[in-house]
Amino acid sequence: MEAKTNESSAAEAASTGQLLRRYRKLAGLTAQELAHEVNSKHPDDAITAAVVFNIEAERKTAITVSELAHFAEVLAISPIQLLCDCNQPYLPARSGAFQGRTARQVIEEFTLPKEPRNDAPTSVIATVLDLEENLRSILNLGDSIRDMPGGTEPAMNDSACELAKIRGRMLTRQIRQLQAADVWLPDRTLDTIRKAWQVLRLLEPDTTVMMPWERRTTSTATL
Repeated sequence: MEAKTNESSAAEAASTGQLLRRYRKLAGLTAQELAHEVNSKHPDDAITAAVVFNIEAERKTAITVSELAHFAEVLAISPIQLLCDCNQPYLPARSGAFQGRTARQVIEEFTLPKEPRNDAPTSVIATVLDLEENLRSILNLGDSIRDMPGGTEPAMNDSACELAKIRGRMLTRQIRQLQAADVWLPDRTLDTIRKAWQVLRLLEPDTTVMMPWERRTTSTATL
């Protein structure tokens, strides 16, 4: 049974209007209060509650760069978070300048905070980047083991197994974090996770890895 993580047909990235409403509510502001805060910082903007409501309801889709930047400033987020749904890195944007492109693609052109807060939307992107790096490391480890000549020193095998344990723990934690955030993963990433799991099982047969499509782990053993 597949979890929501892989239900691409039901998943949909939030629009700019929906994102504005999401972060406005997270900031605890009404539309009137948001407009007031923007105008107090930037009097020339002439933002009203009606403008905020129209953007959120998608009746106003033409948003200026200054409006975007000033909303983001008041909400203490990056402007990119109003253009792309950073909680769904692999889903295409539905509106704005990046329509049709995924947040994962767009974010490569921007610099993320090096140490995002755990509750920050960018933490999902950070986890995705860490996951991809971890998967590459696991697959590279598998290639290195396969290329080892016969009679390799036991210490080298022991080191590889210990590294596999560490990478396996990281992989389980990353997948759990993405599951908790209800992040959709594309089939390509799921296939890579399967391959990485096979490498881990090759090195450590009792390895336990939480897979995105499962609520239970693939083994009863504990890393």
